[in-house]
Order: sequence, then structure tokens, then C-alpha cells
Amino acid sequence: MKKSNIVKKMFVLSVLIMSITLSVAINEAFGAELMNNITEKPLFSQTFPLNVLRGDVSVSLDWLERPGDFALTVKYWGMLTQEGPVNVYMNFNGVSRDFITLHEMPDRKQKLVIYSMQPMVTDSNGIARVRELESWEVVDRDLFKNAVYYKQFGKNLIELIFFANGRWEGNPKENNRNWICEFTPPENI
Repeated sequence: MKKSNIVKKMFVLSVLIMSITLSVAINEAFGAELMNNITEKPLFSQTFPLNVLRGDVSVSLDWLERPGDFALTVKYWGMLTQEGPVNVYMNFNGVSRDFITLHEMPDRKQKLVIYSMQPMVTDSNGIARVRELESWEVVDRDLFKNAVYYKQFGKNLIELIFFANGRWEGNPKENNRNWICEFTPPENI
């Protein structure tokens, strides 16, 4: 073998080793920080407070960092709280759920977070893993199939009504009809 071929092969091998070492160092320095909960980090959030007769009820929609993914949060502290776990009928841009039960928190307020994807966390080795859900979290990808992520495609309309033990709570200004929440996507996503 010629000396020039050996020198070229040694050069290629040294460049390859340096690039692998550099990529490992960059991943260790920045990778875990970038990957940690990247799926749950909201880029934009909107909250729609519902003006119930007594209590505090709100619906929030988060546009998550991962394009096309959302988190929908329903917080309820209203007249049905005394009945126990409150259920909600929900229609999200034409996709409906007839029976979703909110989770009662220690302070008796009720909460539910619905994700459009499975939340992930990064373990100590820098590997992304599926995160175990809290009792008040669910994943329902199909609920978000008509969701609007970019402003040029329209708005998100969420229609909902709360019920427990045969009692209903809707919009008191609209003869107890369903609440209608409108969420407009941000312009800069």
C-alpha cells in the first residue's frame, strides 16, 4: 500500500472519531435539557373563563412545542361540585366525547388535562421515555383530529356542558345551553 493511502485513511478515521466524540459531548451538554418534557412545553396558551352562577370554571388550550399537538385543560369549581365527580360533554371542532369524568383534587376543585400525544420525559441516561400520567391526565389523539394549529386554517370551537347525578350546568345566559369556547391560533407559530 502506498504511504499516501494510509495517511488518507488515518485522516478519515481521526475525523470520524473526533466527530463522534463531539456529538456525544454536545448531546451530554445540551441534549437532556432540550429533550426534557419537550412534548409538553406550550408555545402559546389561551384560557376561556366560563361565567357560572357560583364558582370558578375555565377551559384552557395549549399549543405545544411539537407541531400539531395540544393540551386541553378543564378546571371546574361550580355548583355541581357537591354532587361528587363531575362529567362533561365535549365537542371539539366536530369531534365529540359524551362522557368525560373530571378528577377531584384534594381542595375539592376538579380538573382534567387531555393531551393529543403521550407525554415523554428524559431519563438520567438522556433517553426519552413515556411519562406515567397523573390521575387527572388522559391522552385522546382522536379528540384533536380536527384541531387547528395554524391561524390560516381557522379557529378551534369547543362546546361543552357539565353534568352530575342528573343535574346539568350550562351557560346561564343562554338558558343553560352548552358553553361555546372559541380559541384562535397565534400568528407566530
